[in-house]
Amino acid sequence: MTLTEINNYIQSIPQSEIDTQIAYWKTISPTTDEEYYRRFVFALLSVHVGWRANIKSYIRVTSEPEIKNQAHLKDIIKVSGVGLIENRTKGIWDLKEKFFANPAEYKKMDEESWIMFRDRLMKQIYGLGLAKTAFALELCYPNEALVTCVDVHQLRMYECDTKKSPSTTVYRKIEDHWVDSCKARNIPPFIARNIYWNSVQEQKDCCYWTYVFEPKINDISSSADQIKIS
Repeated sequence: MTLTEINNYIQSIPQSEIDTQIAYWKTISPTTDEEYYRRFVFALLSVHVGWRANIKSYIRVTSEPEIKNQAHLKDIIKVSGVGLIENRTKGIWDLKEKFFANPAEYKKMDEESWIMFRDRLMKQIYGLGLAKTAFALELCYPNEALVTCVDVHQLRMYECDTKKSPSTTVYRKIEDHWVDSCKARNIPPFIARNIYWNSVQEQKDCCYWTYVFEPKINDISSSADQIKIS
Protein backbone atom coordinates (compact mmCIF):
# COMPACT_ATOMS: atom_id res chain seq x y z
CA MET A 1 0.00 0.00 0.00
CA THR A 2 1.03 3.60 -0.52
CA LEU A 3 0.74 6.02 2.39
CA THR A 4 -2.39 7.42 0.77
CA GLU A 5 -3.91 3.93 0.56
CA ILE A 6 -3.12 3.31 4.23
CA ASN A 7 -4.78 6.61 5.14
CA ASN A 8 -7.79 5.63 3.04
CA TYR A 9 -7.98 2.22 4.74
CA ILE A 10 -8.04 3.82 8.19
CA GLN A 11 -10.66 6.33 7.06
CA SER A 12 -12.79 3.49 5.68
CA ILE A 13 -13.10 1.51 8.92
CA PRO A 14 -16.79 1.50 9.91
CA GLN A 15 -17.52 3.58 13.00
CA SER A 16 -19.67 0.76 14.40
CA GLU A 17 -16.67 -1.58 14.35
CA ILE A 18 -14.50 1.04 16.04
CA ASP A 19 -17.09 1.61 18.76
CA THR A 20 -17.50 -2.13 19.36
CA GLN A 21 -13.77 -2.67 19.70
CA ILE A 22 -13.29 0.33 22.02
CA ALA A 23 -16.13 -0.89 24.26
CA TYR A 24 -14.75 -4.44 24.35
CA TRP A 25 -11.21 -3.38 25.22
CA LYS A 26 -12.55 -1.25 28.06
CA THR A 27 -13.88 -4.44 29.64
CA ILE A 28 -10.47 -6.14 29.63
CA SER A 29 -8.18 -3.18 30.32
CA PRO A 30 -6.02 -3.82 33.40
CA THR A 31 -7.09 -2.20 36.66
CA THR A 32 -4.80 -3.85 39.22
CA ASP A 33 -1.01 -4.06 39.47
CA GLU A 34 -1.19 -7.81 38.89
CA GLU A 35 -3.12 -7.28 35.65
CA TYR A 36 -0.65 -4.67 34.44
CA TYR A 37 2.22 -7.04 35.22
CA ARG A 38 0.57 -9.85 33.29
CA ARG A 39 0.25 -7.68 30.17
CA PHE A 40 4.02 -7.25 30.21
CA VAL A 41 4.45 -11.00 30.67
CA PHE A 42 2.25 -11.59 27.64
CA ALA A 43 4.40 -9.20 25.60
CA LEU A 44 7.60 -10.93 26.73
CA LEU A 45 6.16 -14.29 25.70
CA SER A 46 5.12 -12.90 22.30
CA VAL A 47 8.66 -12.28 21.08
CA HIS A 48 9.46 -14.33 17.95
CA VAL A 49 6.52 -16.68 18.34
CA GLY A 50 3.07 -17.16 16.81
CA TRP A 51 -0.05 -16.10 18.65
CA ARG A 52 -1.16 -19.65 19.48
CA ALA A 53 2.11 -20.48 21.23
CA ASN A 54 2.00 -17.06 22.88
CA ILE A 55 -1.38 -17.87 24.42
CA LYS A 56 -0.46 -21.37 25.57
CA SER A 57 2.76 -20.21 27.22
CA TYR A 58 0.98 -17.28 28.87
CA ILE A 59 -1.69 -19.56 30.35
CA ARG A 60 0.97 -21.94 31.61
CA VAL A 61 3.05 -19.21 33.24
CA THR A 62 0.17 -17.25 34.79
CA SER A 63 -1.82 -20.28 35.98
CA GLU A 64 1.07 -21.49 38.13
CA PRO A 65 -0.01 -20.92 41.78
CA GLU A 66 3.46 -19.85 42.86
CA ILE A 67 6.72 -19.47 40.97
CA LYS A 68 9.26 -20.14 43.68
CA ASN A 69 12.47 -19.15 41.96
CA GLN A 70 14.11 -18.51 38.61
CA ALA A 71 14.84 -22.20 38.03
CA HIS A 72 11.17 -23.00 38.53
CA LEU A 73 10.18 -20.31 36.02
CA LYS A 74 12.71 -21.67 33.53
CA ASP A 75 11.16 -25.15 33.80
CA ILE A 76 7.69 -23.73 33.17
CA ILE A 77 8.83 -21.85 30.07
CA LYS A 78 10.75 -24.87 28.83
CA VAL A 79 7.71 -27.12 29.14
CA SER A 80 5.55 -24.56 27.35
CA GLY A 81 7.67 -25.08 24.22
CA VAL A 82 7.74 -21.38 23.41
CA GLY A 83 11.51 -21.19 22.92
CA LEU A 84 14.03 -18.47 23.83
CA ILE A 85 14.09 -20.07 27.26
CA GLU A 86 17.05 -18.20 28.74
CA ASN A 87 15.94 -14.77 27.51
CA ARG A 88 12.32 -15.21 28.56
CA THR A 89 13.28 -16.55 31.98
CA LYS A 90 15.62 -13.64 32.64
CA GLY A 91 13.12 -11.12 31.26
CA ILE A 92 10.11 -12.33 33.22
CA TRP A 93 11.98 -12.92 36.48
CA ASP A 94 13.69 -9.53 36.30
CA LEU A 95 10.34 -7.89 35.54
CA LYS A 96 8.65 -9.71 38.43
CA GLU A 97 11.19 -8.50 40.96
CA LYS A 98 11.35 -4.91 39.71
CA PHE A 99 7.66 -4.41 38.90
CA PHE A 100 6.26 -5.36 42.29
CA ALA A 101 8.97 -3.38 44.06
CA ASN A 102 7.63 -0.23 42.38
CA PRO A 103 4.56 -0.71 40.11
CA ALA A 104 4.27 3.05 39.51
CA GLU A 105 7.51 2.91 37.50
CA TYR A 106 5.67 0.83 34.88
CA LYS A 107 2.80 3.25 34.43
CA LYS A 108 2.71 6.43 32.39
CA MET A 109 3.73 9.60 34.15
CA ASP A 110 1.74 12.76 33.43
CA GLU A 111 4.76 14.62 32.06
CA GLU A 112 5.74 11.82 29.68
CA SER A 113 4.74 11.52 26.05
CA TRP A 114 3.77 8.03 24.92
CA ILE A 115 7.03 7.75 23.00
CA MET A 116 9.04 8.79 26.06
CA PHE A 117 7.12 6.25 28.17
CA ARG A 118 7.74 3.41 25.72
CA ASP A 119 11.41 4.27 25.30
CA ARG A 120 11.92 4.48 29.07
CA LEU A 121 10.37 1.07 29.68
CA MET A 122 12.28 -0.45 26.78
CA LYS A 123 15.48 0.33 28.70
CA GLN A 124 14.07 -1.14 31.91
CA ILE A 125 12.64 -4.45 30.66
CA TYR A 126 15.07 -7.10 29.52
CA GLY A 127 14.01 -8.76 26.28
CA LEU A 128 11.68 -6.07 24.91
CA GLY A 129 12.54 -3.83 21.96
CA LEU A 130 10.58 -1.03 20.31
CA ALA A 131 7.79 -3.22 18.95
CA LYS A 132 7.11 -5.46 21.92
CA THR A 133 7.38 -2.66 24.47
CA ALA A 134 4.80 -0.82 22.38
CA PHE A 135 2.70 -4.02 22.39
CA ALA A 136 2.83 -4.14 26.18
CA LEU A 137 1.60 -0.55 26.33
CA GLU A 138 -1.15 -1.31 23.81
CA LEU A 139 -2.33 -4.10 26.10
CA CYS A 140 -2.16 -1.87 29.18
CA TYR A 141 -3.72 1.20 27.55
CA PRO A 142 -5.63 -0.13 24.50
CA ASN A 143 -7.75 2.95 23.93
CA GLU A 144 -5.16 5.55 24.92
CA ALA A 145 -1.67 4.45 23.79
CA LEU A 146 -0.15 6.58 21.04
CA VAL A 147 2.52 4.07 20.07
CA THR A 148 2.15 1.01 17.89
CA CYS A 149 3.70 -2.43 17.66
CA VAL A 150 4.93 -2.51 14.07
CA ASP A 151 4.42 -6.21 13.33
CA VAL A 152 5.01 -8.23 10.17
CA HIS A 153 1.56 -7.36 8.82
CA GLN A 154 2.21 -3.65 9.14
CA LEU A 155 5.62 -4.08 7.56
CA ARG A 156 3.89 -5.68 4.58
CA MET A 157 1.34 -2.89 4.53
CA TYR A 158 4.15 -0.34 4.35
CA GLU A 159 5.98 -2.47 1.77
CA CYS A 160 9.01 -3.13 3.99
CA ASP A 161 11.26 -6.19 4.04
CA THR A 162 9.60 -8.65 6.44
CA LYS A 163 12.64 -10.91 6.65
CA LYS A 164 14.48 -8.56 8.97
CA SER A 165 13.63 -6.05 11.66
CA PRO A 166 13.29 -2.47 10.44
CA SER A 167 15.90 0.05 11.48
CA THR A 168 14.96 2.34 14.34
CA THR A 169 14.54 5.20 11.87
CA VAL A 170 12.17 3.22 9.62
CA TYR A 171 10.26 1.88 12.62
CA ARG A 172 9.64 5.34 14.01
CA LYS A 173 8.56 6.67 10.60
CA ILE A 174 5.98 3.87 10.27
CA GLU A 175 4.80 4.38 13.84
CA ASP A 176 4.48 8.15 13.39
CA HIS A 177 2.48 7.74 10.20
CA TRP A 178 0.15 5.10 11.67
CA VAL A 179 -0.47 7.05 14.87
CA ASP A 180 -1.02 10.35 13.03
CA SER A 181 -3.39 8.72 10.53
CA CYS A 182 -5.37 7.15 13.36
CA LYS A 183 -5.55 10.45 15.24
CA ALA A 184 -6.91 12.09 12.08
CA ARG A 185 -9.67 9.45 12.03
CA ASN A 186 -10.16 9.70 15.82
CA ILE A 187 -9.48 6.00 16.33
CA PRO A 188 -7.03 4.56 18.87
CA PRO A 189 -3.99 3.23 16.94
CA PHE A 190 -4.21 -0.16 18.68
CA ILE A 191 -7.89 -0.51 17.81
CA ALA A 192 -7.15 0.17 14.14
CA ARG A 193 -4.28 -2.31 14.22
CA ASN A 194 -6.50 -4.95 15.81
CA ILE A 195 -9.20 -4.47 13.20
CA TYR A 196 -6.63 -4.91 10.44
CA TRP A 197 -5.08 -7.93 12.20
CA ASN A 198 -8.52 -9.54 12.61
CA SER A 199 -9.19 -9.13 8.89
CA VAL A 200 -5.87 -10.82 8.08
CA GLN A 201 -6.78 -13.69 10.42
CA GLU A 202 -10.32 -13.79 9.01
CA GLN A 203 -11.78 -13.20 12.45
CA LYS A 204 -14.69 -10.91 13.31
CA ASP A 205 -13.22 -9.80 16.65
CA CYS A 206 -10.25 -10.23 19.00
CA CYS A 207 -11.72 -12.83 21.32
CA TYR A 208 -9.86 -15.73 19.71
CA TRP A 209 -6.76 -14.53 21.56
CA THR A 210 -7.87 -11.87 24.06
CA TYR A 211 -10.06 -14.31 25.98
CA VAL A 212 -7.00 -14.91 28.17
CA PHE A 213 -7.53 -11.43 29.66
CA GLU A 214 -11.21 -11.96 30.40
CA PRO A 215 -12.26 -12.76 33.99
CA LYS A 216 -13.56 -16.19 33.02
CA ILE A 217 -10.04 -17.36 32.19
CA ASN A 218 -9.41 -17.53 35.94
CA ASP A 219 -11.93 -20.37 36.13
CA ILE A 220 -9.96 -22.57 33.74
CA SER A 221 -8.72 -25.55 35.70
CA SER A 222 -7.26 -27.64 32.88
CA SER A 223 -3.63 -27.42 31.88
CA ALA A 224 -2.46 -25.29 28.95
CA ASP A 225 -1.95 -28.49 26.95
CA GLN A 226 -5.65 -29.29 27.25
CA ILE A 227 -6.91 -25.89 26.18
CA LYS A 228 -8.15 -25.91 22.60
CA ILE A 229 -6.97 -22.98 20.53
CA SER A 230 -8.68 -22.80 17.17
